Amino acid sequence: MAVQSFAGITFNKENIIVSIIACDTLEVQGIYFFENRDSSSATMMIHYPFPVDDSLQYPNYISIVNLTTRKSINFVEKKDGVNWYLSLPPFSVDSTKVIYRQRVFRQRGRYILTTTQDWGKPLEKAAFKVVVPENSTLTYWSFQSDSVSVKNGQVIYQAWKENFYPEEDLMLEWSCE
Repeated sequence: MAVQSFAGITFNKENIIVSIIACDTLEVQGIYFFENRDSSSATMMIHYPFPVDDSLQYPNYISIVNLTTRKSINFVEKKDGVNWYLSLPPFSVDSTKVIYRQRVFRQRGRYILTTTQDWGKPLEKAAFKVVVPENSTLTYWSFQSDSVSVKNGQVIYQAWKENFYPEEDLMLEWSCE
């Protein structure tokens, strides 16, 4: 997630679920936690990039919701992502949920992490979950799993990070039966 300016707002942590919905569809659900430690209100533009290339189409579904108010957030689609404005009152914490689905080719996906560096500091905490349906096999993911479990016929890979300043994006590859 890239920023236009900092305006007193910090990006502290994220919880990400990447699900293989079908051999050709990937869904990302992210919850992002922001804080305004300033004594005045702050507003900033957020640019949320999507990985779009010859193997990943622009998302065909996008939803952004403020989890405090439970209201949808209006956003503007750009060729490489979406923009929206984040406003926080003084000394407040807020969270935003982004869901997107995109068609994939060659059974590989990517979740962009490197824009975290635009914030100029590491995330305090980050949690990642990859959900693989029973008709698919995860052949590669760019993190070391801290936990692997099976639930409702799905294999769930999880990784937790602290003081996380990613230098590479999260990468996935899978095969389907």
